[in-house]
Amino acid sequence: PKGEMLARLMRRFRARADETLYVGDMETDERAARAAGCRFRWAHEFFGWGAADKTAKAGNGENAAADNRAADESRAAEATRAAGEKSTGRGSR
Repeated sequence: PKGEMLARLMRRFRARADETLYVGDMETDERAARAAGCRFRWAHEFFGWGAADKTAKAGNGENAAADNRAADESRAAEATRAAGEKSTGRGSR
């Protein structure tokens, strides 16, 4: 909750707090983001998990859940790629 881990990661990847978004699912995650000075989003909002639940209840269950998992994986891959570019200096600013 003190934000030390986030601050260390931001230094490692040379990311400023104002360009960092921490996605979490616990109140301690939110407190850590605030302590580190970066933005925070709840995981269910960022990944749209609530939308998947509503779609599944409407009768599109497995297909909607699979589509949402694929979208989650795509976003995670993009974030990982961007972090790698930033750490190697290959990203654009």
